[in-house]
Amino acid sequence: MSQSQTLNDQIDAPRKFAIEIFLEPFLRLCFPAVHALIDWGRPFQFLDTELRKLAPDHAQGGLLVDRLIQARMLNGHDVRFFIHVEVQGQPQRTFPERMWTYHYRLVDKFGPNVVSLAVLADADPNWRPNVYHTEMAGCIRHFEFPIFKVLDFADPIRVFERTGNPFALVIAAHQAALATRGQPELRYEERFRLLRQLRRGGLTKPEVGHLTRLLTWLTRLPREMELRFVEQWNKLPGNERVMTIDDLTTPWEEFAMEKGHAKGLEEGQARGLLEARRQDVLEALETRFGDMGEDVRERVQALSDEGRLRQALRSAITAPTLERFLAAL
Repeated sequence: MSQSQTLNDQIDAPRKFAIEIFLEPFLRLCFPAVHALIDWGRPFQFLDTELRKLAPDHAQGGLLVDRLIQARMLNGHDVRFFIHVEVQGQPQRTFPERMWTYHYRLVDKFGPNVVSLAVLADADPNWRPNVYHTEMAGCIRHFEFPIFKVLDFADPIRVFERTGNPFALVIAAHQAALATRGQPELRYEERFRLLRQLRRGGLTKPEVGHLTRLLTWLTRLPREMELRFVEQWNKLPGNERVMTIDDLTTPWEEFAMEKGHAKGLEEGQARGLLEARRQDVLEALETRFGDMGEDVRERVQALSDEGRLRQALRSAITAPTLERFLAAL
C-alpha cells in the first residue's frame, strides 16, 4: 500500500459504524430536535438493507454513508417513524436531488413519518446544500432537509469535556483528519491529543474501546508511523494510557492482512496471528455480552481465515446483540 493510499480519507466505514454505535449521542449532539422525538426506552432498528433497495441510480459511488433507522415516537402511542441519515464526504452537485429521491421513496414505502438528515463531512466551508427545488409550468417541488456541517462545530473537545458526549470526539477526529491532510506528523500529534481525552470523560470500557478504534481509523497514518505511534503510546505511564497495544493495532493489522502476511511471515507466525485474532473476537464479545457459552467460543475458534476473523471482530464490536453477531458469523 502506498503512502498516498495509506493517508487517504476514504473513511466511510468508520463513519457508518460511529452512527450505529453512538446513535443516541449522535442525534443528541447533531440533531437535537430529532433526538427529542424518540422514545429511547423502546428498541430501534437499522434498516440499511431496505434503504439500499430504494437507492437512486446516481447514489452509487462517491463518498457517502447512508443509514435508515426505525424508531418509536415519544408521544404515548405506538407510532413508528423513520430517520434517514446521509453522510456526504465531498461536494456533489446531485446531492440535494439524491436526498429528495430517497425521501419520497421512503415516504412511498413507509408513510409520512420520515425524517431525512444530512451530515456534511467535506472540507469546503461554503458547500452547505439543504434544499431541493424545481419548477416547470407552475409545477413546483420544494424539499428542505436539516444539515449538520462538521466544519462548523466549534471546539468539539471542549464540548466532550463539558458534556461527556462521545460523538464529540468522533467529530474532533474528523476535523483533525480534514485539517491534517498531507501532514502526517501533525496528524500524529492530533491523534495523541484525542486519545488522551478518553480517560477524562467517565466513559465505559466498551465506549473507550469503540472510540479508540474509530479515532485511529479516522486519523489514518502511513504504516511506519502507525508502528511508531503504537510503540510511543505503549511507553506512556500507566495512568495516562487508556488502552493496551492491541487496541491500537487496527490500521497496521490491515496492512498485514492486505499483503497476505507480507513476504517474510513464516507459518508459525501466521498461526500465532490467527489465534490472536480469535482472542480479540472472544474478548470483545465477553466485554459486551458477558459469558457467551461454549458453543459461541467453538464457532469463533473454528474460524481459520483472516478475512473472516477481521469481519467477525468488526461484528463483535458493532453488533447490537449476541444473536446479531452469530447471524453475521
